[in-house]
Amino acid sequence: MTGRSRIAIGLGVFALFTALLAAIPAAATAGGTFVDDDGSIFESDIEWMATAGITKGCNPPTNTKFCPDDKVTRGQMAAFMRRALSCTLPGKECGALQAIYDEMGGASWTDNTGWNNRSNPCTSFGVECKDGRVVALDLPDNGLTGSVPTEIVDLTELVRLHLADNAIVGSVPVQLITMTTLVQIRMSGNGFTGPVPAGFGSLSALKRFELARNSLTGSIPPDLGSAANLEVLSLTGNELTGQIPSELGVLSKLKFLSLDDNALNGSLPTELGNLTALSELRLKDNDLSGAVPPSLMNLVGAQRIELRGQSGCLTAATQELSDWLTAYDPDWADGCP
Repeated sequence: MTGRSRIAIGLGVFALFTALLAAIPAAATAGGTFVDDDGSIFESDIEWMATAGITKGCNPPTNTKFCPDDKVTRGQMAAFMRRALSCTLPGKECGALQAIYDEMGGASWTDNTGWNNRSNPCTSFGVECKDGRVVALDLPDNGLTGSVPTEIVDLTELVRLHLADNAIVGSVPVQLITMTTLVQIRMSGNGFTGPVPAGFGSLSALKRFELARNSLTGSIPPDLGSAANLEVLSLTGNELTGQIPSELGVLSKLKFLSLDDNALNGSLPTELGNLTALSELRLKDNDLSGAVPPSLMNLVGAQRIELRGQSGCLTAATQELSDWLTAYDPDWADGCP
């Protein structure tokens, strides 16, 4: 006797047993998450496992794991049952947290307290819940690696996403554009590459959008000017090019605009003078040139304005404007010969 129990059942049968044990109705939608189970008597049970965040294979040819007729090992069965029976959050949210832990190096995080405790994931380090839903992920400077998994979109009540100062790579996840509850997106100090995706301007609740100190390229999406409640926009320290969009000038609630240390070119938009709530305007260390618009003098509440370090030459049409700029930044015209 080896003491081993030999189990040889297919995933479809196991899905049915798991759904019954969890006492959760299986989704009856045909042709949903998967295509390989269409017509199977276990289709609704397999779809339920995906909806509940227990497993999202299989979708051949890209993923051939956990297909309906595959045998389930004892280890896999134990993992699936634990996911199904222990998580107190809605199934998709459990799956999203598990994907974040698995795909972003959770085992090596500086603090991963509670992330293996699916019975009460709301007590996990950096996770905040309200009324049984995840509303915040606060994991700055915590050793996160890899890329943000697509499952993050399943955190449908997420308000605050704070992943700054980690080692996250890949593109800025476009899935965030569909998460309409987001108030804060703070992902500065990582290794994001590629462009800032267009579409974040559709997030009407967004107040903080911070992607500073990454390796982002391309231009600043003009549609950010549609994020009417935006108060903080920080894209400092990337490799952004093109002109500063004039559309940003309609952000009446903007208090902090930081676009310094990029490769932005052209002249400053006159519309920046409409940002009368602004306390800080940081545009230094770019390739800006041309006449500084006199409308900047409308920023009477500004505490800091930084324009120095341009590779181009900034000029002022009047001595009054020159003196006003010098009071904020004595070297504002240091790019001129």
